[in-house]
Amino acid sequence: SRVGERYPDSLLLGQNTNGLKQPLFWCFNALDTELSSLALYLGPLQPLFALYSGAGVLNKSISTDRLAEHYVNELLAGNPVGPFRIGGNCRGAAVAWRMVKLLEDHGIAVEKVCLLEYFSPEMFNGTKGKMLLLFGEQSPLHFPEQFNWRQPGWEKNFTPPPEVYLTPGSHSDFFRSPNIEPLTKKIEEQRKE
Repeated sequence: SRVGERYPDSLLLGQNTNGLKQPLFWCFNALDTELSSLALYLGPLQPLFALYSGAGVLNKSISTDRLAEHYVNELLAGNPVGPFRIGGNCRGAAVAWRMVKLLEDHGIAVEKVCLLEYFSPEMFNGTKGKMLLLFGEQSPLHFPEQFNWRQPGWEKNFTPPPEVYLTPGSHSDFFRSPNIEPLTKKIEEQRKE
C-alpha cells in the first residue's frame, strides 16, 4: 500500500490508500503522530485520509470555516455524490463537524460522523448520519457534563441521539498505546453498523 502519499494540489494525506473499505476522512491536530498511529491500528484495508486542523498555526476565529470549505471542495472533487465517513479530534473535530454540516447543506450524504473530545451545542440539531461522540475517561475537559450525559433524558436534546463512549486516556494521549487500541476498536464498530 502507498503510505503517506500526498496527492497533487491537495492538502489530503492518504495512508492505506489501496485498502478496500470505505475511506475515512479524519481531521487531526498532529499529523505526524496521530495519523500514523490511527492508520496502523485501523489496518491496511482501511483507507485513511488525513486533514490538518491547523492547530497552533492558524487563527482559530476564522480558520475553522475556511478549512472546512477547502476540505469539502477537495472531497467533492474526488467524489461529488458521497457518501462520506468523517471524523476528527479536538480542534480537528470542530473542522470535521463543520464539514459535515456543509456537505449536508449541499445534499451530500455523510453516513458516519466520529468526533473525539469535542462538543458544541449546535450538535443538538444532529446530522442525518450516525454520530459517535468519544470522550476521554481521564480528560480534564469534561465535555459529557455539558449535555448531562447519563442523566435521565439527556438524549432528548439531540436529533437524533448520538452514541457516546468513554475511551481510555486523557486529552493528549489517545493515539498512544494502550489507548489507541480501544479507540480504533470503537471506530471500527461504528463502521460495521
